[in-house]
Order: sequence, then structure tokens, then C-alpha cells
Amino acid sequence: MRPYAKCLAGVGYFNFPKNYAHGSYFVVAPGAGVDYRLSYRIRLRLADFEYQYWPQFSFGATQNYAITTGIRFIIR
Repeated sequence: MRPYAKCLAGVGYFNFPKNYAHGSYFVVAPGAGVDYRLSYRIRLRLADFEYQYWPQFSFGATQNYAITTGIRFIIR
């Protein structure tokens, strides 16, 4: 088992419903998760949690949460 933490920052692109408008906004996304090693190159991602914060969104700051799982392949 290998826990990890991450913090991403950058530009998020948002397309409003029915293409009424679109925009690009600054986004900060901290997160954390746990990987389980199945073999040298394959890891099972048991849980990955991410919180997105869009502080300059058009209608006021907004936030999103996500929890995902999956398989991670290492290519070298």
C-alpha cells in the first residue's frame, strides 16, 4: 500500500450549457489517495480523492469533489 498526496494548479476551461459561453479560470486542486502494488508495473488505485476550487469563476467561487478508482500502468 502506498499513500500519496498531490496539489495541482493551473487553468480550467469551462463550457456553459448549450454553448451559451465559455471561459478559462484559475483552478487549485489538492488531493490524496492510496495505491496497491500488484506487480512491478501495475498498481491498483484503491481511492483517489480530489477537491477542485475555482476562486475566480464568473458567478462566484465554486468547488467540486471527486473520488475515483482504477488501474495504473507504469511505462518505462
